Amino acid sequence: MALYHAHIKVLSRSDRNTVAALAYRSGTQLTEERTGEGFNFRNKSVEYVELLLPESSPQWAKDLQNLIEKNREKGVQKLSSIAESSEKRIDAQVYKDFEFALPSELTVEQNKALLREFIQDQFCQRGITVLANFHNDYDDKTGQRKPHCHAVLLTRELTETGLSQYKNRDWNQPSLLEEWREQLAAYTNFHLQLHGYQERVDHRSYAEQGIEIEPQPKLSRSVHEMEGRLGNNAQDIHPDQHTDKAKEYQHIKLKNLYRIMKNPEVVFGIIHKSQATFMEGDIDKVLARYIDDPEVFRACQTKLKNSAELKLLRETEHGAVYTTRSMIKRELSLINVAQTLSQTEGNKVSDQSIQNHVALYDKKYEKSGGLSSDQKRALDHLVQDKKLVAIVGYAGTGKSSILSCAQDIWQENGYAVYGLAPTGKAAQNLQNDGIPSMTLHKFLRQYHQGRSQFKSKSVLILDEAGMVDITRFEELLDASKKLGVKLVTVGDGKQLQPIEAGAAFRLVTKETGVATLETVIRQKQAWMKEATRNFGRGDTEKAIGSYLEKGRVILIDEPIPDINQLVATKDYAGLVEAFNVAVRSQKLAGWTLRSDIELTSSEKEMGSSKIEAWKAVEKETAQSIAENIDSCRPYIFSYRTDPLRIAQNLSPNKINAEKITSQWNIDRGANKGWEFTCNPRQTTMAALLRDWHQSVQAEPKENHVLMAYTLKETEILNQQARDLRIQDGAIDKQSFTHQITRIDTDDFGDEVRTNKQRHFSKGDRLLFMKNDHGLGVRNGMVGTIEEINKTTLKVRLDAKEGEEGKIVSFASKLYPYVDLGWAINLNKQQGATNHKSFILASNHFHSNLTYVALTRHTEEASIYGTSQEFWTESVFAKQLAKGQEKLSSLDYIDSDQALKLARQESSIITEALEGVSNQLKAIHYTAKRSFTRWLGKEPTFEKIKVRETLTEAQRAHRLQDDSQIPLNSSLGTSEPPSSEPALSWKEMVADLEKKDMEKRILKSTGQTMEEYRALKASCMVSPLTRTLLPLAPLGVMFSISLFNLSVLSLYRIKRLQYP
Repeated sequence: MALYHAHIKVLSRSDRNTVAALAYRSGTQLTEERTGEGFNFRNKSVEYVELLLPESSPQWAKDLQNLIEKNREKGVQKLSSIAESSEKRIDAQVYKDFEFALPSELTVEQNKALLREFIQDQFCQRGITVLANFHNDYDDKTGQRKPHCHAVLLTRELTETGLSQYKNRDWNQPSLLEEWREQLAAYTNFHLQLHGYQERVDHRSYAEQGIEIEPQPKLSRSVHEMEGRLGNNAQDIHPDQHTDKAKEYQHIKLKNLYRIMKNPEVVFGIIHKSQATFMEGDIDKVLARYIDDPEVFRACQTKLKNSAELKLLRETEHGAVYTTRSMIKRELSLINVAQTLSQTEGNKVSDQSIQNHVALYDKKYEKSGGLSSDQKRALDHLVQDKKLVAIVGYAGTGKSSILSCAQDIWQENGYAVYGLAPTGKAAQNLQNDGIPSMTLHKFLRQYHQGRSQFKSKSVLILDEAGMVDITRFEELLDASKKLGVKLVTVGDGKQLQPIEAGAAFRLVTKETGVATLETVIRQKQAWMKEATRNFGRGDTEKAIGSYLEKGRVILIDEPIPDINQLVATKDYAGLVEAFNVAVRSQKLAGWTLRSDIELTSSEKEMGSSKIEAWKAVEKETAQSIAENIDSCRPYIFSYRTDPLRIAQNLSPNKINAEKITSQWNIDRGANKGWEFTCNPRQTTMAALLRDWHQSVQAEPKENHVLMAYTLKETEILNQQARDLRIQDGAIDKQSFTHQITRIDTDDFGDEVRTNKQRHFSKGDRLLFMKNDHGLGVRNGMVGTIEEINKTTLKVRLDAKEGEEGKIVSFASKLYPYVDLGWAINLNKQQGATNHKSFILASNHFHSNLTYVALTRHTEEASIYGTSQEFWTESVFAKQLAKGQEKLSSLDYIDSDQALKLARQESSIITEALEGVSNQLKAIHYTAKRSFTRWLGKEPTFEKIKVRETLTEAQRAHRLQDDSQIPLNSSLGTSEPPSSEPALSWKEMVADLEKKDMEKRILKSTGQTMEEYRALKASCMVSPLTRTLLPLAPLGVMFSISLFNLSVLSLYRIKRLQYP
């Protein structure tokens, strides 16, 4: 599973040889020019090395970047010489090493994209030059991947002649390191969610997260080697390790083992960081992380399985599904507060004000028929005299319009309106609509610090509420209740899901009622409107089926390279590229086969045949490369092709293959960034651009937007689209280079800036990326460049049909927040509206992204994919419809069952005895383990095998199939909550307790509750009857006495001063 690790250290001459440190991190052989000493780390497996530069870097630095890309060793040697020659002191701090872990769930390419984005945004934009070294190590004992990156930071800025005379001391601020740590977690979680993984990382300590476990430090290779030379195994629990790292590791490992044995239920808290429900395999994964003794492992398993905290939700054919009593209580508490707020009156507005503004907005949108009946019902629901209301709106149903109308109504009645959102991007969208906004994280932080200025005359609008987890939603409702504000929650359960545990928005709307916007306004054709409704209802395959029937899904066969033709024409670059295409195409097909989708046997056979066909191409190409190795050698390096993989097509035996690469005089250690550079979707992208180009030529005044999943694909499409329009004469051939700045906001509300160089010409489409009231532009606006020179751009903004857009002029140095607007990244399209959409699909898509992609257009949308990934239309629909639902315990049981489970408490006596027993066993075992190792008798254990289990998304898919009811089916109603006051959680518990007491009295006395009370009132209850009734107060007193005795025993144990 994904683990968080980030650590920064100074690489100084005072405690190490900095040239050797750089050689180790880059996997190269370097020479220290001052002494002539050489350091060879070519045998170190380093997957990829790249020099990442600030955007305004001088040409010599860009040349060095290209040199490292073509010849890693030569380039890194030159970088080392430059850095070392800039330092004069014998104890100089030459570099900083920011080492951080990467998720093992992600592929090499996905991790590289993650580290590039993180380093470029967080380091390079601050002017820091970074040598990124991606290590894809494996654990020798377990075989598990341990991908991580050493980001080696220069301490000086770049100048036109070399490095700056003085170091930049601003980069040494402790607050900057904290920001990098926090941002790393945000970037990692974003990429995990982007690729469909539920695992999440947290930069906070376990203590800050409320988990009673200490993080175990990493044991580096150097620690293992040092301990090995001293006769120790660094991972053994031993009281006398020689290195500080090994001592720290064993100290924390022993403490964590002790803590889990003492209180095994801490495991449940760790699991609940990412999911509300779980299976036994999820428990085993956490236990195996901290326990290596199978006997202790099984004992903890048993204790957890018998824990009063563990609650069985349902037995399924794949195994039992569980949650915990605390999670059930949290969910019930959330529902209880939501019910209370939804039935509390407040923030009343006048009926006349509502009528006036509805009339104004009807007139404003009279060309499209005014506000829809859905919108008017939702507006009435929003402005009703309640402290909590919720609406759910499918894409393109006019949520922004009714929020703007509601804002006008509230403001006219004396209320201040503010926006909240779980991400910075969503908060920015609200800001664009004229609603002052901030992130939910920032709001809660201000509230907990006592700095919140909101009061009863405030209205808070929470957008993208479906992305908020249980914990934060509960905090928000609690804050709203105490501040007295009105809270409006707006969301769509079928878009992005929460990063952490639970489906809070779904729970709240299920219990409190919701107004639903289903009338699609954005699309014009009836079948498109119905497809959008199907997307909103969660029937993604049916929605995609509509686009398949209408011919809007285009699957392209990428051609098989003609190897003989490439050899005959001596196209050796093409030959190596063909090998890369064969390798990448197998990976694309394999990814689809391994996805959690139900393929038929024939579909599986077709996928396997695709892989076999490309394997044959790979083998044929490898043979041709071997026959022309001298001519192909330069391209093997420039296209980042692994020579070992080429050789293994000639000899599967790895040792023999390595000998072959040696005979080819290819030093595999000198270039391990094997990306297999190529474009396996080249023909598909060409077809996409061809159709887009024809559409633009036919209707040049319409808005035709290209969409892609990755920024790299977006940049390629932007450049190629621009070239096509230059050929048409629609864009001036003379171009001007301007520096652009892209501003994004992370999930915590902090700005992230990226600077790049772009070529612009007269006629180019331009995307504005930041609000500027003085200039009169907003984030997301698009226009066309009418005039341009080296410093200034004059742009005509797009306008509504029949209107002429206004012209804005600006200097790019004062407003650099623009980019080419022909193609836009898919993740930036949520909330956008286009006339026509042309979409490049990939295996990265899931139902949420597909929903966004195919609901942005008003007139037409076409989506393109390669046959390597989607070999039939059925496979295409299944792959793009796979879901990412979050589950709640109430998806398995009803509220009455949940209340009963929440009430099932173990007795104080049992808990006290178990606590003492667990602690004594933990002390005994850990003391014995330490002592036996000190005697040299430490046992060795085989690695504990953890059972495979279904992910929460997989269980959600099966749960929905079993019940035949969508998980968010409750959101389909537009009826408001019942006017009858709902029972609070405490009232429901009291009601259940009353029923239980009636049963117990009837069983003990044969009388009903009323009969028993009548007898008691007339003093006719016999002593025998009294003894048969439950003696709860006496039991509690006895339990407390025994608990006090246990505490005295623990006090004596604590005096042993054991950890």
